[in-house]
Amino acid sequence: MGLMGIIVKGAMETRKAKALARINNEHAAEMAQIKAEAANLKGQSTAAIHELIKLAQTHHEMLTEILNALTGGH
Repeated sequence: MGLMGIIVKGAMETRKAKALARINNEHAAEMAQIKAEAANLKGQSTAAIHELIKLAQTHHEMLTEILNALTGGH
């Protein structure tokens, strides 16, 4: 391989390395965004579960009051 072949091969390797680095950076950015969205969804799910627990407790208290009113508290 002559000098020109070595230069061309080096340029191709440099382009390939730059393309791989760009792809890796894009992938890392996408993964960071996905992780942030997953954490947000987890937080929303946790908040929704806590809200459902509060509603269930309120519902239970209301049913207990109704039952006590109907049975005279027995």
